[in-house]
Amino acid sequence: MKKAFIIITLLCGNIVTSAANVYFDVGSPGDVYDGKTYYSTFITGSAPMSYHIATVGGYWVVSTYQCRIKYPDGSWTAWIPGQSGGWALTIEGHYQIQARVWVDYDFAGQNNYWMYSNILDFYVVDNENPPYPQNFTADFSGSNPVLSWSAISQADKDSYIIAKKVEGVTGYADVATVSATTTQWTDYSVEHAGKFDPLYVIKYKIKSQDVNDNTSGYSSEQSVTATTDEFWKLVKLDDALNIPEYKLEQNYPNPFNPTTNINFEIPENSHISLVIYNILGEKIATLINSPLVVGVYSITFNAGEFPSGIYVYELRSQRTRISKKMILTK
Repeated sequence: MKKAFIIITLLCGNIVTSAANVYFDVGSPGDVYDGKTYYSTFITGSAPMSYHIATVGGYWVVSTYQCRIKYPDGSWTAWIPGQSGGWALTIEGHYQIQARVWVDYDFAGQNNYWMYSNILDFYVVDNENPPYPQNFTADFSGSNPVLSWSAISQADKDSYIIAKKVEGVTGYADVATVSATTTQWTDYSVEHAGKFDPLYVIKYKIKSQDVNDNTSGYSSEQSVTATTDEFWKLVKLDDALNIPEYKLEQNYPNPFNPTTNINFEIPENSHISLVIYNILGEKIATLINSPLVVGVYSITFNAGEFPSGIYVYELRSQRTRISKKMILTK
């Protein structure tokens, strides 16, 4: 392989830097750091860059120009023909670029060989957050609510993240991440309420995420009034805000068969889990795993599928853990 002096000119704003036998030049100073060039993505979600290849001096007769780049994941593109060209790059990170030319003959009498440039480094930085999806709605279609929105147009879009809360019962929590090619999501855990089902106001909001994990803010809220099998057993007994500490009461009745009630109090908005274990310490049921707001709660546990015995129920928050025993008799 023969090494040549080849000039690569890359354009992205006004950028000048040089390395070894190759330099980047657009005729005026730009974003240069220690000999390496940084390209920032635009609001469109991509960082456009272009190049121009030339040989130094008049020592070769050249018929073909090609260029390739190496992505942050280590993969090279194919060799792209043309003395000029470029890419619209969406993934941030460390890139490399290389050029080559086909020499028909040179003045030393050699002919028909590839002549390569040095491999140069450059970087793409993505500091642009994508916009949140527009036209967000939540409406029933059949038995379940369907969320709809308009796709964002950014080149680096990756996914949409949906958050949900049950008004007065839980705080917002992300419940689904869907592909950027999707503009609808159905919540099958929520249904039209029947005559004897408890009603909840269930709220949703959505944000977008790009391939570099930048996220938008959330959209405005949309809500439906419905029932949900996620929370139908959970009842908020009191909105008291002066609860001094976490409290887990003894279940009642106890012993029980097959249902029992568990009351608990939380003094702050927190992510709460309420888990049932058998006497061997094996988790057999998760009654709650969700953000809850301050209040007094009651939940019903149905142990119809479990054998008689001693069980442990545990309330856990980000700051505390409380457990008690209960007895199932059949």
